Order: sequence, then C-alpha cells, then structure tokens
Amino acid sequence: MKPAAFACLVLLAAMTATAARAETADVETAAGWVKYEGNPVLGGKLGTCFDISVLKDGDTYRMWFSWRPKKSVALAESKDGIR
Repeated sequence: MKPAAFACLVLLAAMTATAARAETADVETAAGWVKYEGNPVLGGKLGTCFDISVLKDGDTYRMWFSWRPKKSVALAESKDGIR
C-alpha cells in the first residue's frame, strides 16, 4: 500500500472513531457506568493521579491508579464507587 493511501485510511479511521464518540458522549456505557456529577473523584490533596482502572469485585469497587507524587501505583477501595 502506498504511503498516501495508508495516510487516508488512518485519517478515515480517526474521523470514524471521533464521530462514534460524539454520538455516544451522553449515553451510558454498555457496562452501566455513569459519570459522577461531583467530579473530580481524584486529585486535590492527592496530587496528580491518572491511568485509572476500576474493577467491581462482589460488593466492592477497587480502583488502581498512577499516583505521580509518590511515583507509584495506588489502590482505593469503595463500597459505593464514590467514597
């Protein structure tokens, strides 16, 4: 495949993905996750946190995240997914 044709395919894929995100921006996820209106859940006194992964295990939510000030991965647990 020629570079120009490949670039067109990449651009088309990016435009399609962007359009799909725009169409579903206000829709709940397939797993039922809903954005919390009181965001942000993390940050503040914890500092910079990112790369969030959440797992619901029984009645407990476990959230792993990169904790930049401590240069580590942290784990937070919650029964309601908010506190």
